[in-house]
Amino acid sequence: MTSGFDAVAFDALRRGRFGRPLRALRTTGSTNADAVAWAVEGAPEGAVIVAEHQTAGRGRRGRSWSSRQGLSLLFSVVLRPQLELDRLGLVTTAFGVAVAEAVGAESLGLGIKWPNDIVAGDRKLAGILVESRVSGRLVDVAVGGVGLNVGWADAELPEEVAASAVTLAEVRRRARLDPPAPPEQMLASLLDHLERAVSALAAPEGRRAVVRRAAALSTVLDREVVIRLGTGETVSGRALDLDDAGALVVETARGPQTVDSGEVERLRPAVE
Repeated sequence: MTSGFDAVAFDALRRGRFGRPLRALRTTGSTNADAVAWAVEGAPEGAVIVAEHQTAGRGRRGRSWSSRQGLSLLFSVVLRPQLELDRLGLVTTAFGVAVAEAVGAESLGLGIKWPNDIVAGDRKLAGILVESRVSGRLVDVAVGGVGLNVGWADAELPEEVAASAVTLAEVRRRARLDPPAPPEQMLASLLDHLERAVSALAAPEGRRAVVRRAAALSTVLDREVVIRLGTGETVSGRALDLDDAGALVVETARGPQTVDSGEVERLRPAVE
């Protein structure tokens, strides 16, 4: 975002509830950390923090998320989903579907690498991080953060991640399409998709529709996978499906196993 984020222009493009209120920052440590603090203060569902640059952006498992001026769209959304704790993974699923579809998954050949990456081939285009606060047996507040490598004005990825990541500008250039839209237009579209996907989680049929769409976009299903769990253990086998909570069902040597959180370390085609 070389010229800065124009909140007035964004407000004219915004169509739904998400994005009001909005805080647009030039630099911050982490939009997720800011949004969590704002949620604790009482920010309503749909409140958004967007930043041009993060100095302490976070990915899963405490990893940093690199960003350069003019490179990424970085934003976090406050949600109040009132979901059961064992369905929290559906928020990540909904974010994945919304982000992939908003940036043109079908026309650009994008996919979702379970549970939280949007990829072009084997290179990462966007990452999603959902953090939550629980009240009793329900998720009272969830904050969903998105880091999307856009590449406005030909901003380049840091050398250390260029082999494993890609920008939307590069993907669109390869597809012989126009450069990415301005940040205000892009955020308005993303939030419109997010609002619809998150709202669908309120009803069983809506949840099933979100999961079905995630399965259709998955780059993991019907492949042999090695998944590292938070405990350090691994699960190996063939990825069969997503269950109703967005968890990955894997056919292991010991039978089907449901994995609700983890990181896919290796992927290869399934052997018939």
